[in-house]
Amino acid sequence: MVVSVITAYYKGREYMKDYARMIKRNAARINSGDSIEVILVNDSPDEKIDIEINCENVELKIINNPSNMGIHKTRINGLRESRGEYVIFLDQDDLLGKNAIRTYIENANHKEEVLVCNAALGQKEGYLKWYRSKYHTRKIGDIKCYCDVGTQIISPGHCCIYKKAIPIEWTEYICTYNGADDYFLWLLMLSRNVEFRYIDKVLYLHKYTGSNLSSDTKVTDVSTLEFCNYLDEIEYFPYEYVKALRKMIDYKAKFRIGNKKDKIVISSKNLGILRRNMVYKIMTRTPLGFNR
Repeated sequence: MVVSVITAYYKGREYMKDYARMIKRNAARINSGDSIEVILVNDSPDEKIDIEINCENVELKIINNPSNMGIHKTRINGLRESRGEYVIFLDQDDLLGKNAIRTYIENANHKEEVLVCNAALGQKEGYLKWYRSKYHTRKIGDIKCYCDVGTQIISPGHCCIYKKAIPIEWTEYICTYNGADDYFLWLLMLSRNVEFRYIDKVLYLHKYTGSNLSSDTKVTDVSTLEFCNYLDEIEYFPYEYVKALRKMIDYKAKFRIGNKKDKIVISSKNLGILRRNMVYKIMTRTPLGFNR
C-alpha cells in the first residue's frame, strides 16, 4: 500500500530537518511492500526546497507552483500528482508520530473513509490531547456539530484519507482565503456519507507557531464564509446546513468582539447556538470548543 504525504511548503526551511527525520522514522517502521510518497508543493517560488530523504521505501517529489497560489490550490496540485491509495495533508510545521503511517495502513479498510487519530496540541504549558472524551470522538462524524459548533478536526494532518473519497467539488471550488479549506472538505465528505473512523492513538503533533492559521478565528471565519458561497452552488449539499453554518459564524464573530452587554444581547438572540456550544464545551472538556 502506498500512502502519500502531501505538504504545502511556504518559506519553511526551518522545518525541513525535522520533517525529513519524521518521514525516515515512519519509513523504518512500515512493512515490506508498503511505501511512502512524499510530495512537497512549493508555494514560495522564490525559495528552493532543500531536503534529503534517502530511503528505499520513500519516493520524494518536489513540485513548484509558478506563483503563490494559497494553501488550498497548493494541496490540490499535490493531490493531482499523488499515486497513493490514501493521502495525508500534513502542514510543514507539524509532525507525525513514528508509528503513524504504519498504524494507518494497518487500519485501512480500502473504501471511502477518513481515518482520524488523536492529536497532541503543542502549547506553552506543554501538550494537550485534542480528543479527551468519548463524546468528542462521537462528534467527528456528526455534520450537524460541524455547522452548530465548528470543525471537529484540528488539522488535516491527523487524518488519513482514502483518495477516491475526496469529492471533485473540493478540487474545483478553490478557497482563495487560507484557513478553512479542510473544513470545506470534511463537510463535503460528511454530506456524502463518507465514514469518519476514529483511531484512539496520538499519532500527530500540532505545534502552535506564528504561521498557524487554524488558531486565528478572524482568518478562518473569512475562509469559511467563502466556502459557504460555494456550498450554495453544490446541489447535493443541504441548504439548512449552510444556513446554520453562516448563523454560527456570524454569532461567534460578534460575540468575540463585543463587550459584556453586547455578548448578553447577541446570545439572547441565539440561545440555541449558545446552549449547543456550552454543552459541547463541557462534554468535550476542551477550551477551544466555543471559539473554533
